[in-house]
Amino acid sequence: MGDLPRITATATQALTLGVQSSWPDHHFQGRPVLPAVEAMQILAARMRADRPTLDVHTISNARFPKFLAIAPDRDSVETRCETTDQEDGGVQTALTSNVTVGAARIRRSVTHAELCFGGTVAPLPPMPLDLLAAMEGICTNVDPEVIYRELVPFGPRFRSICRPLVISADGALARVRAPAHADAYPGPLGSGFPLDGAFHAACVWGQRFARRVAFPVAIARRRILIPTRSDATYTARVVPVTVDAAQLIVDIWILDGAGNLCEAALGVAMRDVSRGAWQPPDWIVENQPDVDPGAWTGNCRGIVIMERDHLADFAAVALTSAETQRLAGMGNKRKTGYIAGRLALKRLWRKLADNGHQRPSTTIETVVDDASRPCLPAADNAPPMYAALSHDDRFCVAVAHDTPVGIDVEPICARALRAQHLFMDASEQARVKVAAMDNAAAALRVWSIKEAAAKTLDMALVDAWERIRVIRIGDEESRFENNGGKVTTARHTTVEGHLITLVTDVGSG
Repeated sequence: MGDLPRITATATQALTLGVQSSWPDHHFQGRPVLPAVEAMQILAARMRADRPTLDVHTISNARFPKFLAIAPDRDSVETRCETTDQEDGGVQTALTSNVTVGAARIRRSVTHAELCFGGTVAPLPPMPLDLLAAMEGICTNVDPEVIYRELVPFGPRFRSICRPLVISADGALARVRAPAHADAYPGPLGSGFPLDGAFHAACVWGQRFARRVAFPVAIARRRILIPTRSDATYTARVVPVTVDAAQLIVDIWILDGAGNLCEAALGVAMRDVSRGAWQPPDWIVENQPDVDPGAWTGNCRGIVIMERDHLADFAAVALTSAETQRLAGMGNKRKTGYIAGRLALKRLWRKLADNGHQRPSTTIETVVDDASRPCLPAADNAPPMYAALSHDDRFCVAVAHDTPVGIDVEPICARALRAQHLFMDASEQARVKVAAMDNAAAALRVWSIKEAAAKTLDMALVDAWERIRVIRIGDEESRFENNGGKVTTARHTTVEGHLITLVTDVGSG
């Protein structure tokens, strides 16, 4: 006879859970339910007591099929812990209870949480710090008070998001805090509140970009490297993986203020557990597409738009040593723009390189000694790229091209019109007056063209004021000459009240 698989038995232990005073603040459609993070904590504590050597910080195949309701008039809940040894050394465990259903009052067993501790689990994939510290695209801020009043209506002791939540099509960036109340004392998995706050952030993201109210129903794997503490603030980065009609799947990374990875929850499946009864409010649903580069980017290799003020506290840790040296001595406002610009360039390189997401952020160099123009490393099996970078009070824009390229972003205002005598000649001022647009918009385009052209030609801006002559001003395209030579097209687009101008293929003049 051939070898037969080992038959493993399931052991069952009765558990009486004392209802924590904070649990009633965690509710679904007005009904208090046990949080998934608390279910994992309860099972981990049970396994830690029974099997002290078991690695409870490695969790896989977690699922949460049914809510465990918390009766408002009870101070305890009767449950069971069921465990089954696995052949790889892990332990499958479940939190179950009996419920009474139907007019016949039939008793049946219900699983509330099921997962595996320890065992053989694949290592965490690389997730470079620059991808965790910032997001690409147009961002929206959502105040925690609004989140917990209208989007994830939990009580005060389960309101873990402590600063405005930042979301874009690229995901969510949340500052989450483990509160100091007695119920928040960390268990064997650390505090569950930071991960629970990350679930809230993912729920808000799903309401805006997937148009559904989705809560976690499964986690493919969770790895805890540094257990989170009570009364401490962390950064939670939510990265969308897939969105389909049935569910959305995200990865969650939680880091401390120094950029150390504390834990990761990967393959978090989120579904509409209300079966359509709970719909997101109209104001949160995204009705406009994210930035669409469209035709204005021409034949550029790639472009990245980021918001300069929406960075994680540890963002500077993602810089190379040369980039960090240039950061020294800058004021806080200038530092923010500089760091965001470097992260935009690194993100651009990753989009263009094969397997670019695997390279550590501190090895993607964007500066060259004795040069002001930004650079991008040569990607695998690709010719060198030219790069340009611009930022204003809100956006950073990075662009790559096969030839020298220039980019400029400006807030739409009348400042350029008021200063037109400084950077325009008489012919340009006359064109501003007759342009088929507001005079301020026309003047801004002239200014922006000269900014972008200066970067393309690697010249000082004051020199571009003299050498670059704008001969036609258009809403989406303008024309200019370089020192009376070749006529070049500048392309324009507007994003959230900001003008972006792109210049390539400038003649030598």
